[in-house]
Amino acid sequence: MKAHWLAQQDPARYGDALECLARLYWYTVEFGLTQTGSGLRIYGAGILSSDSEPVYDLHDPRPQRIAFQRDRVMQSRYHIDRFQDTYFVIESIEQLFEATAPDFAQVYERLQGTETYAENIVLPGERIYLPKPR
Repeated sequence: MKAHWLAQQDPARYGDALECLARLYWYTVEFGLTQTGSGLRIYGAGILSSDSEPVYDLHDPRPQRIAFQRDRVMQSRYHIDRFQDTYFVIESIEQLFEATAPDFAQVYERLQGTETYAENIVLPGERIYLPKPR
């Protein structure tokens, strides 16, 4: 709530940072996937709250499943009104904790004014995870 209030008070200073943080939240807490020894698994609450999205996320060939990179995630747009075109995959919860432990002030400064990526784009060199066979 405080972050939302700050963005309203000084959008030029906090607006980009909040968008980055919202994307990170969206693609992890709400729509995150993790790679396990048994294949891809869901940890995002938004996916688990749907009857059909888990099947889409894990088995459908249409969405991209890209290896998690914090800055990349923070630059990636998302949909709020339909299934995602892209999901980001962590290797472990420790990877997520390590990526989000540092102070984000420098991250926000580095990302301010940088390009954001469309919902369905895969960048050169990104690791892609295949859907789980049914």
